[in-house]
Amino acid sequence: MANVKRIHIEGEAPFNFYGGHPEVEKVLAQLNHPVMGIRIIWLGRGKVVPNEHGGRTSYERFIIQGEEAVRWEWADWVEKTFKDAGAEITQKDVIDLEA
Repeated sequence: MANVKRIHIEGEAPFNFYGGHPEVEKVLAQLNHPVMGIRIIWLGRGKVVPNEHGGRTSYERFIIQGEEAVRWEWADWVEKTFKDAGAEITQKDVIDLEA
């Protein structure tokens, strides 16, 4: 059984980071589920960087935050999944509220 955790993760993700990354789609589905106490909030345009195709890729800033009974590994999975899809995590805080 998981204790309730307070989650706060901030970062930037490429605008198209979910394409071709089924795990990202799973995370986003969970964060948008009506009974999940942790949500993702999109904050708008972040940096714009050159890409390997000669164009530019824009990043979107985000915060994942809230409280829910999840395992420590869940927050690690979210972080790894986003990073594997090209996102950059700038802050991650997980606090066990029942410890």
